Amino acid sequence: MNIYCGLDEVGTGCLAGPIVSVAVQMEMVLDAWPMPEVKDSKKTTALQRARSVESILKFIHSQGGIVGVGESSVEEINSLGHTAALQLSYKRAVREATLFERPKLLLVDGDFGVDGYAGPQRIAPKMDANNFLCAAASIIAKVYRDLEMEDLSQQFPLYRWDSNRGYGTRVRHEGSYRSTKQVWAVSSPPREGSPYCASPRRLMGRGF
Repeated sequence: MNIYCGLDEVGTGCLAGPIVSVAVQMEMVLDAWPMPEVKDSKKTTALQRARSVESILKFIHSQGGIVGVGESSVEEINSLGHTAALQLSYKRAVREATLFERPKLLLVDGDFGVDGYAGPQRIAPKMDANNFLCAAASIIAKVYRDLEMEDLSQQFPLYRWDSNRGYGTRVRHEGSYRSTKQVWAVSSPPREGSPYCASPRRLMGRGF
């Protein structure tokens, strides 16, 4: 069976919020693109992503596919360092997506593969522009993390995380920005028992 898994992440390069990785595993022809409207998340608007994510999830599930979400918290980023935290989110997403069956090939968007993964990997920048599974993973990851940042923005409205998502803007450089524990490089240990994986069902039924 031609089962493949595509992996992408969002949150690298931010100064606030978690790193979220998503792995999408499905049986398909490797070069097929079954949903033409699905594109690399960087080439879509927030509204387009919000409108498409539910149909993407429904399509994946209708094909017997699995979506794995792996998250590294701000506490873990600050405690472990960025590279290790990124790998942690990768491994959590892949573990969830490949729980029942290992794919023929793991496709990773970016410069780094998944450390310790036993199967074959194909690692390349811009994979999300050239492979459907990685493109779908990029959209799901982006919408998932955006929702988290919107929730955080309600707690800390000064920083406008509902619009900048924790990425670089003038607002983030204000001195008081670093007064919250949602910002990277704040020394605090991971919370014991803190959740790191969540079902993609959280993205569905949100009124998009």
